[in-house]
Amino acid sequence: MMPGIPMTASPWFSQGASMSANDERSSETREIRQDGVIEQSLAAYEPRITPAVDTTANEHRDVPVKDREQSEEAPSSRIESRAAEQADDGYTGEHGWTVNEATVTYKSGDMYAFDDGSHENTVKYRSAWKGDDETKYAHTDNVSDDGVQSGGYGNDKAFSRTITMSGAPILNVTLTYQTESTRYDWVCAYQGTGGNKDCDASLTGKLGGTTQQTKTFTVNGDTVTFWFRSDSSGSNYYGYHATVSGFAGEVNNTILEGTVKTPVIPESNAGNEFLEWNPNPETMPITADMTTEAVYKWQWNEWGTCLWYVDENGVLHIRPKSGDSGELGSTYGTMSGAPWYGRNVTRIESQGTIILNQDSSYLFYGQRSLASLSALAKWDVGQVTNMSSLFYNCSSLSDLSALAAWDVSHVT
Repeated sequence: MMPGIPMTASPWFSQGASMSANDERSSETREIRQDGVIEQSLAAYEPRITPAVDTTANEHRDVPVKDREQSEEAPSSRIESRAAEQADDGYTGEHGWTVNEATVTYKSGDMYAFDDGSHENTVKYRSAWKGDDETKYAHTDNVSDDGVQSGGYGNDKAFSRTITMSGAPILNVTLTYQTESTRYDWVCAYQGTGGNKDCDASLTGKLGGTTQQTKTFTVNGDTVTFWFRSDSSGSNYYGYHATVSGFAGEVNNTILEGTVKTPVIPESNAGNEFLEWNPNPETMPITADMTTEAVYKWQWNEWGTCLWYVDENGVLHIRPKSGDSGELGSTYGTMSGAPWYGRNVTRIESQGTIILNQDSSYLFYGQRSLASLSALAKWDVGQVTNMSSLFYNCSSLSDLSALAAWDVSHVT
């Protein structure tokens, strides 16, 4: 914590403090007589009060004042008080603020960089805040606020739950979920209100699966909406439980060192754009050193040693994370194993050499709008052993000739 500037109390002095022989005189004079003879004339004056001086120790000493209410604060103390307030703009502990100095590391991500070519930029802040933390919950009907399950979540459900913490600059979300499968049942989260049960353009995509998992993330703003959907069977699972916490109060963050920069997007990716920092350090209490990441219109996600995103037209973009080649992650033999499962992929575009994982089963499972595989012609499939249901239920595909050169000799 960085305390406010110390408010040094100035000495208080009694009416009997000493006066200097050089004290300023007024223009009015009067005669002083002794035995009828004018000895001298002195200017009448108002004495300037100065600290009492101990001539033997040659240092100031404070003369205590018993009744502060009957005393007047010395000018130097008032000046120091004003200076302290101005230096901290009044955001001090003495004014009810919690104050801290901390460093924020801004990360542009692997795809884009700052103007100096780096992917990290550090800025030191002085953060001051006052207010209260708040926690709220959202969940399926079979789960209590404290996260305890009682039975299944039920069939044929489709509902949303919205949590708002008025004035909160950012929300911290911990989402625990378990469903039959993301092919049938799922949960997702949206920033703000709205959204839909199909989870299109949601923050999280469809979340589910028979293994209970927990995902933590932040939402800029004071509102988050959760959508849950289940089909007509197989509902004897946990469902979901979300813990949402936020800060409601006042925040004042001042930059002490550094400058906040915006990542540079090259012309080759001109369709993309920087949206925001998540979390946004400029609107939240900075209680400790922290990291924030850039959010783009089309966000690159990491899977294996590749990066990917699906744009607003449904085009799946894939590229190596670094260098000329990258390997996709494993689907682990599950229908929802690919991270773009549940997104409506219409076309695939790739850069560099894309290597398929040994287990690439269900890689494009259920992509009904995918009509062309031309981008996959030069993908390296030499190590793949499991291609089960690779294009299962891709009902728009009619031409597989682009895969004619694939080496599937290791597939079992």
